Amino acid sequence: MSSVIPEPTQPTTTDYIDFCPIDTPLATRRKLNVGDIYINQIRCHSCGWHIRSKNRHDFVTCKCGKVSLDGGSWYQKINGDMSLVSDHSIMYKFGVSDV
Repeated sequence: MSSVIPEPTQPTTTDYIDFCPIDTPLATRRKLNVGDIYINQIRCHSCGWHIRSKNRHDFVTCKCGKVSLDGGSWYQKINGDMSLVSDHSIMYKFGVSDV
């Protein structure tokens, strides 16, 4: 009798935009531990990839490895050659001023 061992599943990254749309008020976002950046995304001009950080410690690198991004909705940390980067981030509609 042989038992079948299921394949391990890949860990998934929680994407805050799934439960916190762009018009979510600041107080609600803070309760959900979501920052002020709706989409934290850059484009690498060397390889053409758009990379997006989906949560606070989601460190992602482009295909060619020349630029990286971290921070999710809380901050934007870009590593690499800044002349190869264009920022494509979108901020939440309600910022710090709506407190």
